[in-house]
Amino acid sequence: VQQTHVDTRGPMEVHQLRWPSAYTPFNVDVAPRYLRDVQNHNVHARLYTTGETGRPAVVVIHGFLCGQWALEERLWPLQRLMRWGMDVALLVLPFHAVRGRPGLPKPGFPGADPRVNIEGFRQSIHDLGALRDWLRQRGAPTVGVMGMSLGGYVSALAATLDPYDFVVPMIPLGSIADFARDGGRLGSTPDEEYQQHRWMDAAHHVVSPLARPSLVPAQRAMVITG
Repeated sequence: VQQTHVDTRGPMEVHQLRWPSAYTPFNVDVAPRYLRDVQNHNVHARLYTTGETGRPAVVVIHGFLCGQWALEERLWPLQRLMRWGMDVALLVLPFHAVRGRPGLPKPGFPGADPRVNIEGFRQSIHDLGALRDWLRQRGAPTVGVMGMSLGGYVSALAATLDPYDFVVPMIPLGSIADFARDGGRLGSTPDEEYQQHRWMDAAHHVVSPLARPSLVPAQRAMVITG
């Protein structure tokens, strides 16, 4: 991990983190298209810390179309989390913000192709796990994850796959198929909509946060909706 000091704001130090994702797509048919955006080959994150070691850490994950530092620093209560005793790491999801192709109006993940979505969620979990391990190697005794919207989906998914000390999905996306249906993106008749929703839900099952039980104990999990 390349760590660069960005700013000092009172007791809070801001550090830029960057490292190669080293993610390998599972689907060989999708791999050439998935890997063509070189900006996504590196992971970007920011660490907000007092500089002390041994503090618990929380990884926060942004929503769809987000991930810009100036925006996320206003959306998340960084100073409050730090007053509670935690270091905060802000992770940028694949194809978003600094990881996106310049000039595109929106990221290609998630999108209409379930194969690309599955790869995107797999890479998200891969990159999140690397950041979690780095924080623990840095000295964090516990590491939790919080996510908003699309980030809520990723945080909930992560809780079913890897050991985290707590998880807090906020206004989380829960189903790609439901989102497409509720947005009027499926079928031209009720029967077509039903069939397409059924197929889309089945296609995304492998990366659904509802497909397997959480590994995080219930007393260390909280879902925030509004």
